[in-house]
Amino acid sequence: MTLKTTPIRVDVKVSAKLFRRFALFDAFVRQRRWVSPTVFAGIFFFFALLAFLLRSRAEQAVLLACVLLGVGVVLPCVYFFSYLLSVRTQIVKMKLARPRTAYTLLIGPEGLEATVGKNNRLFPWAQMHAAYRRADCTYLYVSAKQGFLLPHDQIAEGPDALWRLLSAFMPPAALHGAGKGQSAEAGSAQGA
Repeated sequence: MTLKTTPIRVDVKVSAKLFRRFALFDAFVRQRRWVSPTVFAGIFFFFALLAFLLRSRAEQAVLLACVLLGVGVVLPCVYFFSYLLSVRTQIVKMKLARPRTAYTLLIGPEGLEATVGKNNRLFPWAQMHAAYRRADCTYLYVSAKQGFLLPHDQIAEGPDALWRLLSAFMPPAALHGAGKGQSAEAGSAQGA
């Protein structure tokens, strides 16, 4: 049986909202950057609780508990707030106040062809790192540090056609979040 695939072309327009969602997903879902600040806060909460429990045995234990609790809350909050500010700064630098075309993607049997300005590059399927299907966008990573956004409302063929195409060429372990109860394997079977 021959696999029939129709290339999908998307002129991707990126908005501030789309970029912010991607940045938050990449940092806190894919890279799990929330773990370290949460563990840090948990450790300080634990020691604050111990200090508070020892308040009858030691002077200033309540003060120490309050300081530990404050540090455990403030530093993780500063971390998250500074990250959000850096995302906002990137949005301003990229001039995303109004959506603009960032790149054109052609996804076909050879791989992903990305055109950014006058630069054109082909990423073969063997090089693809992972694909994440979210409610409104699919994130296609060509490496651990570089990904492309494919907003579902900008794909003429629809997100299901895109997912079937990705499922046909990428290993199931690299596909995350097929959506609507459809597994990556089911998407691959439909593409056949």
